[in-house]
Amino acid sequence: MMQRAITGAIFLVVMISGILYSEWSLFALVMLITAGGQWEYYRMINTTDARPKRLLGTLTGLTLVAGAFMCVKMHDPTLLVATLLLPFFGIADTVFNKSAKPYHDIAHTFFAVLYIALPMALIGIMGLQVSDRYQAGVVMFYFATIWIYDTFAYLSGRFFGKHKLLERVSPKKTWEGAAGGFLTGIAASYFATPFMPEGTAWWQCAAFAAVVMVTGTLGDLSVSVIKRSVGAKDTGGLLPGHGGLLDRFDSQLLSAAPAYLTLWLLM
Repeated sequence: MMQRAITGAIFLVVMISGILYSEWSLFALVMLITAGGQWEYYRMINTTDARPKRLLGTLTGLTLVAGAFMCVKMHDPTLLVATLLLPFFGIADTVFNKSAKPYHDIAHTFFAVLYIALPMALIGIMGLQVSDRYQAGVVMFYFATIWIYDTFAYLSGRFFGKHKLLERVSPKKTWEGAAGGFLTGIAASYFATPFMPEGTAWWQCAAFAAVVMVTGTLGDLSVSVIKRSVGAKDTGGLLPGHGGLLDRFDSQLLSAAPAYLTLWLLM
């Protein structure tokens, strides 16, 4: 328990500092999360009969994250265009690959790019979506919504949980827990309004939070499905007491794109 608490405290300090300091520190964070997350995914899949191309996949993912950031920040699409070329080399390599299932391997290679790198790329530019000036409050609100939801969903489920949310995938999650986390997240969104871009109304923050929490739950469950399919308890061991990076950033994997779209539509 102590190890988990210490890891959690360090994690929060690093994340909050990286988000608040500047868009460049956030960019560095999402690059590290992308590299570590993809490596964890490839390590898990490697326990099956698939042999994803780790280096090519990770390089493609990092190029996508960097390309998206440079395109928005510097108005330079060069790296983003380069991202389109890297899959070509992987697919072309299947012609010479001696693997029994070369397209199985390449599918897992680039699935990780869509599943992990793309959401991280969107998070990296989320604070620049509503203004030319970096809006740390937007990114902080996004992460805080997930953290608040997770915390109160756990507490609500522990004390009031009776009806399983999706027992086949995640036996401990309950509808009561999800409802408790959701209502707390909506209430907390009221206090985020002063930190959002000028003119943002509470209902916009509430709508954003609702989208993040619903899709974040799906992201959490999607990682559980992957772990069950490969027989893994955690995605890795980088964060003692918490598992791997994908265990900590599971909600972001399926919530980043809807959150980014919601920002674009509402703010």
